[in-house]
Amino acid sequence: MAFLWAASLGFTIGMALALLRPAEAKRLVWRGTAIGAGLGLVIGCFRVVPPGHVGILEHFGRVREGTLEPGLRLAPPLAKLTTMPLTPLEWRRTLRLATADGQTARVTLVIRGRILPGRADALYRAFGARIW
Repeated sequence: MAFLWAASLGFTIGMALALLRPAEAKRLVWRGTAIGAGLGLVIGCFRVVPPGHVGILEHFGRVREGTLEPGLRLAPPLAKLTTMPLTPLEWRRTLRLATADGQTARVTLVIRGRILPGRADALYRAFGARIW
């Protein structure tokens, strides 16, 4: 996203400069677009993983091995970053069960756990983003 934004900004600046110098219009537009695209590529390589989370990179549909620790990290510009919380999680499910005498009983199932930082990529690969 940063790539497209910066390339369009560079194109716009190149067009504005071309209006000031019509003789060099074509060169200024191409130069502005190239500088904007390059800047967008550099900016797009930096990702932020919030504290208490672990980052997982998905590049063209394939989950990369390993995880990213919290902080500012370098990543491929087109990779999708998904963060998983490392805090304890709780999954709740209420079930209605029929008893032998025809009554209905409610049972609440609670599963508590946390995601291990080193295994988060395997968990994401197996279940996707719907795990939490």
